[in-house]
Amino acid sequence: MISEACAKIIKKNIDEIFALVFNGLQDEHARVRYQALACLGLILNDTSPDLQNKFHATLMPQLFKMMHGEELIKLKAQVVSTTCSFVNGLMHLEDDEETEVTPKQKEDAKTIIDLYSQALVENISALFNLAIEKQYAPLQEETLALLNNLAESLKEKFAAYYSTFIPGMKQML
Repeated sequence: MISEACAKIIKKNIDEIFALVFNGLQDEHARVRYQALACLGLILNDTSPDLQNKFHATLMPQLFKMMHGEELIKLKAQVVSTTCSFVNGLMHLEDDEETEVTPKQKEDAKTIIDLYSQALVENISALFNLAIEKQYAPLQEETLALLNNLAESLKEKFAAYYSTFIPGMKQML
């Protein structure tokens, strides 16, 4: 609620706020990392595409690192949820009635998604298989949501990845 109500203030102080949240992503305690991811997801939703445009080069490598390195499956699900907020904020620029979206902003958003699409698909594939293996529904839901966003964004290019996910989807069904 704070993030949504204070979005303009957060945008003005985005550097400081991102630094605080980013430090939380690297904390040694799992609960701090979990809450930092939850906070980041909300801020990504409320400040998109500003945070994505400014910090993608710092943020995405950290999220990929967490997808691989986190031990707790609950944290992996939260990482995917945060990543979904990242991608979703870039894809749905037109949904914000208060902000006029320029063609350059749309092109920048597409460029950022394209930049990370291959790594996203690879990471999602591994996490989707883990979610099916462990029968952990929250991770399954988050990977499918992110997969949906990527498929929507990549359009025809996503066809190359169908064979990666179809066996898992069949198994899940």
